Amino acid sequence: MIVEYNHLIENFKYKIRKLVSLYNQQKIDNNVLTEEKSNLLKQLKEKDIEISQLKDEIVKLKIAKSITTGDEESQEAKQKINKLVREIDKCIALLNR
Repeated sequence: MIVEYNHLIENFKYKIRKLVSLYNQQKIDNNVLTEEKSNLLKQLKEKDIEISQLKDEIVKLKIAKSITTGDEESQEAKQKINKLVREIDKCIALLNR
């Protein structure tokens, strides 16, 4: 009878140690995944900024292309460029705050 209780106690201790070990491993895995998520979010933010800059570049190229078409249109294009430059300057100023 005492031998059975000792066996049950040892078995219980073993299962508790195993459970603690699994918990610690899961904790480590969670920390790794949290760090990976943070890095991926940072990369996503950088890519979003890059996409925005490329879209602005496309707009500038379209405007520059329209400048070469004619004098009256050239004046409009120059005004559009000036407007875009002012908007970009405002955005940069907001980002630098």
